[in-house]
Amino acid sequence: MEKCLYKFLKKASFISNSKRLVLKNPANTAKIKILLEMFPNAKFIHIYRNPYTVYLSRKNASKKFGSNLRLQYISELEVDANILESYQKQMIFFLSHKALIPEENFVEIKYEDFLGNELIYIQKIYEQFQLPDFEQSKEYFHQYLIAHSDYQTNKHLFDNETITKVYDAWKFTIDQWQYNPPQ
Repeated sequence: MEKCLYKFLKKASFISNSKRLVLKNPANTAKIKILLEMFPNAKFIHIYRNPYTVYLSRKNASKKFGSNLRLQYISELEVDANILESYQKQMIFFLSHKALIPEENFVEIKYEDFLGNELIYIQKIYEQFQLPDFEQSKEYFHQYLIAHSDYQTNKHLFDNETITKVYDAWKFTIDQWQYNPPQ
């Protein structure tokens, strides 16, 4: 797997003219150990979100895109079980391996705090990772935020069955990040 990942990253680096790569891929959450072995000075940003919202977001994405990506039919119950199990495994792995990341190379941000305060958090990331040129990049980030200011996250309706199911499967993350059940 390391060879394939390295080859992919090498191609991505070439395409980006050797600029620093930023990988936004939830699958990398479960590859901390591998990434650190390959790139000991890798930087990690973990943005965590309300697990109840994560569940419904993944469920919506599965409904929207799933049928186009599946090779065979799977029932709604199987989709549901896959969502619960995959996130559970991913977060167990992440929480048990994040201590391997050197403190100076790790930033963890609550998604709900990030919204509306993006520039503040981006500056904190630059400072934490000792990245150069924040002041030169600040206007670019500001313009990007203005261009996307009309973006709205999906609004979700939660029933008691969903709240219980998510809590039972993901209690450890809900407790870890101190989320309350949705109203």
